Amino acid sequence: RLGSLAAARVPFFSVHGDHDQTVPLPANSGALAERMAALGNPIELQVLPGRGHDMDLGFFHNEALLAFVIRCAH
Repeated sequence: RLGSLAAARVPFFSVHGDHDQTVPLPANSGALAERMAALGNPIELQVLPGRGHDMDLGFFHNEALLAFVIRCAH
């Protein structure tokens, strides 16, 4: 299902903790990043070191994510 999203050049941004045991990085955002790159539409993946599946402000007060949204809105 990612092929049509990649072909349409749908932008993706993912923020993921590298210690997430609930939603492990390699099998989720990591796999998405690999698949989309292979399809020619790389995503922006920001990995937060030492963070798990929690409510850390780094997930929400994120300048890179804000810049991504602004870029995509134009």
